[in-house]
Amino acid sequence: HFTLSFKEEADSKCYECCQKAVEFDATNPEAYQLMASCLLSQQNMEEARKMLDKSLELWQGKDEELPEV
Repeated sequence: HFTLSFKEEADSKCYECCQKAVEFDATNPEAYQLMASCLLSQQNMEEARKMLDKSLELWQGKDEELPEV
């Protein structure tokens, strides 16, 4: 019982921290990747896919911000 309770608490804390990261900087693709990872660990595949899609969208936009060499 302790292990299950600890895992549930850890999952909840992970999700909470990921939400804060996304709220702090909604343009950071890594925040969405972390959220997807957290959601995958909770077996929430549909929401994880949405977060990965958002992350990819943001990563693709980062190419335009890079200075030309």
